[in-house]
Amino acid sequence: LLTRMAPTRSQVLLALSENTPGVEYITINTLEILAAQMRSNIDVLQTFLHEHDFGLVL
Repeated sequence: LLTRMAPTRSQVLLALSENTPGVEYITINTLEILAAQMRSNIDVLQTFLHEHDFGLVL
């Protein structure tokens, strides 16, 4: 039942591309770049928390 409620991959990509069809590659590429940048930010945050002994590290 829940799988029927979730949007399809193409529906998600279309929504992320502001309803511009045919730009799936650009949308996926942009998401990959954002994910890499986010990973870098998380690494810096983990290092900071570890160096300053904030306890639980992500």
